[in-house]
Amino acid sequence: MHIAMHEVLLGGWGCPIGELFDLEALSDMCRQQQRWSFFMTSEVCNVPGGVARSVLLRSVHRYH
Repeated sequence: MHIAMHEVLLGGWGCPIGELFDLEALSDMCRQQQRWSFFMTSEVCNVPGGVARSVLLRSVHRYH
């Protein structure tokens, strides 16, 4: 039996997938700031009545 990860993560678990995250832009920002440690998470856009939803990428840098 062949089950796609897309079906399991989105349909089964309701887990957003980050295939469209712009990690190049995140890498550029890290290089500019010379900061490579951060917490990264995703957040589903809250669209009332929406079926398919976009996902936002959040990165939290700890400043000293």
